[in-house]
Amino acid sequence: MDFTIEQIYDISMQISSDMFIYPGDLPPEISIQQDYDMSGFRVSELVLGSHTGTHVDAQKHFFKEGLSIDETPLSSFMGPCRLIEVSPGKINKETIPSDIGSGEIILFKTNKSLQEKSSKNDNYKKGGLYPSVDTHLIQSCFLEIDTARLLLSYGVKAIGVDGLSIESPIGDGSVHRLLLSKSIAIIEGLKLCEVPPGQYLFICLPLKIKDCDGAPARAVLIK
Repeated sequence: MDFTIEQIYDISMQISSDMFIYPGDLPPEISIQQDYDMSGFRVSELVLGSHTGTHVDAQKHFFKEGLSIDETPLSSFMGPCRLIEVSPGKINKETIPSDIGSGEIILFKTNKSLQEKSSKNDNYKKGGLYPSVDTHLIQSCFLEIDTARLLLSYGVKAIGVDGLSIESPIGDGSVHRLLLSKSIAIIEGLKLCEVPPGQYLFICLPLKIKDCDGAPARAVLIK
């Protein structure tokens, strides 16, 4: 089988103790439990939330009886993808192409997409969206309910954004509930700053954590 790869873009956030986190979440903790001097090898302990960094939301994030991340089919997170650049803030219906096909994965980025930088996590515990990050480094986009309904009408199977949430920081969860109720995969925290808009193959593999509402993931775009 011929399969030519021109380029692979790693669009995953690096997990570290000083990474960007959503307001109210605790930063990851990474500690060494065994090291070379003691044991001749290294083993680290990781403590992090299910929605840390680049991650996938499962239905169980909003629905008690919904599918957990380990029950969600992997086919939900891979397939033909279109990366669309939009202005920061609300994604208007007018910016959505009319030729989106059924089963397509749609990713949104801004011209100041998520980049790696220390977030001074102590400030995050005070609330507010990205309160300690320069606005020129993070200006994310978000879906409103009408735009989400339009994308559903096209038959998309997954939607991803370069911010840490797919909806406004003052949203009521209605966008999440609508998409997840229709088994539309939600991928958040994508690092798209180095990727030009266009058509790609998208592959995203969330960790297989039993009964969990979501999971960190490694995501790539393949040209």
